[in-house]
This record gives sequence, structure tokens and C-alpha cells, in this order.
Amino acid sequence: MNAVVSRAVSVLPLIMLLAGCAPKAPGGFSRVEVDAESASVQYRYDIKTVERAAMDADALLYCQGKGYDRADPLPATKGAISGTEKQWYKCEWGAATQAR
Repeated sequence: MNAVVSRAVSVLPLIMLLAGCAPKAPGGFSRVEVDAESASVQYRYDIKTVERAAMDADALLYCQGKGYDRADPLPATKGAISGTEKQWYKCEWGAATQAR
């Protein structure tokens, strides 16, 4: 019995990691990384189901919660999981400098 429990406990972190990689959250995106030093936040999303406006709004709420005025999206990159992409948002102060 102890061997079974031990094996289950050792596999659990891997299962949790894999579950976190798939953007299954409402809106088709998940916040996956925050870089406090550069005031940025990264999302992973399913390119077919992402609700872009909801992801933009979530990034803005994150940035505003840190005292910034806006969340500027950086160019998306291909995700490690097929059908996904990653998107960083940079938290900034002041009015937007360019339209998207």
C-alpha cells in the first residue's frame, strides 16, 4: 500500500503541471507567469477559443492592481503545446501611445 501511495504522490506534481499547461479556464486562456521586476504578465491561450477581450481585460486588471494605467500587449509567440500561443503584457503608465 505504501508503494502505491508513494507512486501516486510522486506523479501528482506532473499531473498538476500538465493540467496547468492547457488553457482550459473560462475564456480559453490562463495566466502562467508574472515578472514583477519588469512589470509584465504572461498568458497561454488556445488560438481557436481565446476570448481576446477577456484576456486583455484580465491583463489590465492585473496591471491596475499593481498601480499601472494600462497593459500593452507584446507580440505573441507560438506555445509549446500545439494550438496554443503565449502573450506577454507590459504594464505601463500614461495614455496608450499607439492603437492596436
